[in-house]
Parts: sequence; structure tokens; C-alpha cells
Amino acid sequence: MQADVFLSYAEEDRARAGAVSNALEALGWSVWWDREIAPGSTWRETIERAIEGTRCMVVLWSESSIVSRWVHEEAEEGLARARLVPVLIEPVRPPMGFRSVQVCDLSGWEGDPKAADFVSLTKAISALAGPPQRGAASPDASLLLPEPPRPGLERYAWEPVSSWRHWPSCWLACGGR
Repeated sequence: MQADVFLSYAEEDRARAGAVSNALEALGWSVWWDREIAPGSTWRETIERAIEGTRCMVVLWSESSIVSRWVHEEAEEGLARARLVPVLIEPVRPPMGFRSVQVCDLSGWEGDPKAADFVSLTKAISALAGPPQRGAASPDASLLLPEPPRPGLERYAWEPVSSWRHWPSCWLACGGR
């Protein structure tokens, strides 16, 4: 099954990853994370297949994940494929190689899908994976669409974030913070 979102995290952050996954699934996106690796399958093969089929890779950065070789490898794949949406779940500095990509900060997020930082995440995911496809509780569409350009920025052409080649999509979708 191809998922809309691939969720990368350190094992120590499983509870926070579950909360993010549940919130995204409640909005209607399909989320792949390593809860179900079939017996007889290898982690690497299963993860590679999941990455191949996903449209957006959300990497959860924490004290544990910044030192995880697996999370680094998955984040590198997301960056190379222009599908990476980095998310802070703790106030940490992303590892070398990922610091130039703007993050969505969920370090203070308490599970509210209408919280500003979570809305920024949904906008970044929408830009890469498109709006939710499944018939879950339909979110307010205005929460998922990138904002139109602000006055004074007319010199920049308005186009979907996924088509911007020179700026990380999350930087603009997260408000450039």
C-alpha cells in the first residue's frame, strides 16, 4: 500500500510519533510508520518499499532521533527526493545536513489539530502529498491550503509549493520561521 506520509522517528519517541500519526490519519492522510513489519521481512526492504511509495516524508527530530542512524538515512532519502518535512518534537538542533531545511516546530504541541504549528505541518504535507484523500472527518480546507502571497510580494509568482525548486517547501508552508 502506498501511503501519503512516511513517518520517521526514533523508537524512544514512539508515543509522540503515534500522536502525530493519529492526528494526520484523523484528517484523512494515510501514514506509514514501522508498527507493522511482517515476519520474515527485513526492516531495510520494508522501509525502502514504503519510502518508494510515499509522497511526503515527515521526520520527527528529538534528542533520540538526531543520533539515530536509521532516522538520518530516512531523512537523507526524503531530502534527496524533495519530499522532506522536518518536525521538531523536542527543542533540538537538527543534525548537520538538515539545518538549512526549515522545520515545523511541534515541541510544544499538545495534540490540538487546530494549533498553529500543527496547521503549518498540514500545509507542508498538503503541498507535497496533496489534500487528504480518504473520507475521514473532513478538515477545514482553509487549514490545508497554502496562503496566497502577502501584499508586497507580487514579484514572486504564486504557484504550488511542490513546484518551487529553490526553497524547501516547509520553509514557506511554515511561514518562513
